Amino acid sequence: MKKPTRSRLVKTPGVYIKEINLPSVVVGVPTAIPAFIGYTRHSSWDGQSWLNQPVKIGSYQDFIAHFGASQPPYFYFNPEHRATSHTVQIANQYFSLLPCADSRYYLADAVKLFFQNGGRQAYIVSVGEFGKASNQLLGLEPNRHIQLSSLMQGLAALKHCPEPSLYLCPDAIALSDNDYAKLVQAMLAQAAELDSAFCVFDVPGGGYDAMPIDDVASRFRPLVGQQHLSYGAAYLPFINTALYGQDDITYRQFQGGNSKGLGEWLNPGVEPKLQVLIDKLPYADKSEQLNYHRALLVLSPIYYRCIELARQWANLQPASGAICGCYTMQDNNYGVWKAPANISLSNVVSLPINITHQQQETLNLDAVSGISINALRIFVGQGVLIWGARTLAGNSEWRYVPVRRTAIYVKQSLQTALKAFVFENNDAHTWISIRAMIDSFLQGMWRQGGLCGAKAEDAYYVQVGLGQTMSAQDILDKRLIVQVGLALTRPAEFLLIKVEQQQAG
Repeated sequence: MKKPTRSRLVKTPGVYIKEINLPSVVVGVPTAIPAFIGYTRHSSWDGQSWLNQPVKIGSYQDFIAHFGASQPPYFYFNPEHRATSHTVQIANQYFSLLPCADSRYYLADAVKLFFQNGGRQAYIVSVGEFGKASNQLLGLEPNRHIQLSSLMQGLAALKHCPEPSLYLCPDAIALSDNDYAKLVQAMLAQAAELDSAFCVFDVPGGGYDAMPIDDVASRFRPLVGQQHLSYGAAYLPFINTALYGQDDITYRQFQGGNSKGLGEWLNPGVEPKLQVLIDKLPYADKSEQLNYHRALLVLSPIYYRCIELARQWANLQPASGAICGCYTMQDNNYGVWKAPANISLSNVVSLPINITHQQQETLNLDAVSGISINALRIFVGQGVLIWGARTLAGNSEWRYVPVRRTAIYVKQSLQTALKAFVFENNDAHTWISIRAMIDSFLQGMWRQGGLCGAKAEDAYYVQVGLGQTMSAQDILDKRLIVQVGLALTRPAEFLLIKVEQQQAG
């Protein structure tokens, strides 16, 4: 009997697709999707509460739609004994213009810096809304509206959200030292427990504080503890940004929004037009306020100086949001194994503290604690650069950020791929398929430069099977165990990753 021809099998014209079962492959998991934990202007949208709910966004416009835009702090005048670069002279007295600590929030600005520096997607965990301003001036005082318990609830919400691979909490710098220590150590512990995320921290005191840089680092190191240090990295100092322009901060931000007090310090007697304008301010509606603000900039040098001082404070930001954006850009352009260092930060104009080469050497590794801090430095013709890629565990084999993050990436990718074999027999046929699948994945990494070695055998190895990674009892207990060795820093010096799966049956 003749075999039917194709024309006899196909009854009607059209497109015919024959399904072919392809072997399983390892697909790399996302590596740079951060989760921002903190306070927002709104915690609900369209009647739905987002409180302690991880919300995925794809742009800063998405963030504004869900949580509202950022809000500059309120400012108060503080008498000073002498003139400095941060004071204004009113009559015969010098004043500094200090933000109200209780109105200072950082998450929204950090999200904006993230997208400006290469970020693509992020999760937002809102733990509450902005509180009311007070007359508490910003120094080393914490924001009394930012509560450790709320931030811990937001962190706990991420246990059930596996996609974020970076944790950061810009508002943490507004906590007291004791609360900051508890939050940081909890973030490191959760990242280590899940083994799927890496933490990025800002070092408190990295702004205009008079404390020397070595003292800032010495104050920070005891706060992070001694556990799970390779799952986080810290950066110092803060950054001077260009987020707030001259029209973004007006007289409504001074003295708690009390425009009736402007006449006491603007010296209106010098310019008659200024007095007329000041008398109108308390009665101005929102559409008129910006025009009055611009008129004040022209008529009053004191007002102009105050706005500039306020902008300096508002534009002083923790760097973690911008740094996470650089992590994303580096991962997308090269791979998670590429160190996120020697990268210029966008929308950053300067640094409040210039770190010298000698100071950086001390930050890189503390002789007593072994805890490393990464420096941000400014170079002529290059801008502000991330000048370090060390984890907090500066004295261990996990001292480098790309080493820890690559290990997380490989382990999470393998765990996801092995789920395809959960119903397969734990026998030699399955082991051969798994070994071939992982070998193909790691060889791809090696060819892209993610692993060290001139030959593949110098870059990685894969072990799975009876007598290699499993005992007879493991097979009886339906435990599938795979071990991978990766040369992440030097050829043939392998870091071991062990993946275990409970087979169904």
